[in-house]
Amino acid sequence: MKPNIRREAVVFKKYLNHACVLMLAAPMLAGCANQTTASGTASSAPQPAACGNETTTTLEGTGVGAAIGALAGGLFGKSGTAALIGGAAGAAVGTGAGYAVANKNCSQATTEADLQNQIDAANAETQRYQEDEAYYASRAAYAEEEASKLEAEYKAGSLSAANYRARMATFEATHAKMQSELAQMQESQQRLQEQAQAAGPNGGPLTQQAQQQANTQAALQNDYDKVSNTLAEVPQG
Repeated sequence: MKPNIRREAVVFKKYLNHACVLMLAAPMLAGCANQTTASGTASSAPQPAACGNETTTTLEGTGVGAAIGALAGGLFGKSGTAALIGGAAGAAVGTGAGYAVANKNCSQATTEADLQNQIDAANAETQRYQEDEAYYASRAAYAEEEASKLEAEYKAGSLSAANYRARMATFEATHAKMQSELAQMQESQQRLQEQAQAAGPNGGPLTQQAQQQANTQAALQNDYDKVSNTLAEVPQG
C-alpha cells in the first residue's frame, strides 16, 4: 500500500508540536522545583556551587532532552501519548546531563579561583619576607657597628660590661624575631610545595614562590648568624 504522504506530514507535525510544548514547559517545571528549594524544603536533586550559569545550562539540557524524547517517542510509538512519555523521559535525561555539565564547569571555575587566590597570597607573602630580610640585614650591619664602638669603649675602661650588655639588648630582641621568621619561612615553603603538588601541572607559580622564599630564607639565615656572632662577643661578666 502506498504511504499517505499528507497523513505522515500531519502526524510528524503533531509530534513536533508536542516537542515544542515540552521544550517551552521545561523552564517552568524547573522553576517550580527551584521554588521548593528556595522555600526551605530540601530538594532531592543535588545543587552545584553557585557560579552564575548552572541554572541556564541545566534548563537547556532539560529542553533539548524533552524535544528529542518527544520526537523519538512520537515517531516510534506513533501516538501523542508516546510523544509525551518520550518527552518526559528525555527531559529527565537532559536535566541530568545539563546539571553534570553545569556542575563540572562550576567546579573547574572554583578550583581555578582557589589556585589564583593561593598564588596571590604567596606573592604577597614572598614580598613581605623580602622586605623583612632587607630590614634585618640592615639591623645585622648596625649591630656589628654598634658592637665595634662599644667594644672599644669597654676595652678603654669607659664602659662597664653591664652597660655594654644593656645597650646591646635591643639586638637580642631582633635576634629572637629573626629566629621566629626563619621558622615561619620554612613552614610557608612546605605549604607552598604541598599546594603546588596538589595543583599538578598548574602549580608552577607556587613552586617558583617557594623557591624565592627559600632564597630569602638563606639570606635571612646569614643575617641571623651575623647577629649571633656579634652577640656572642658581648662580655657577660
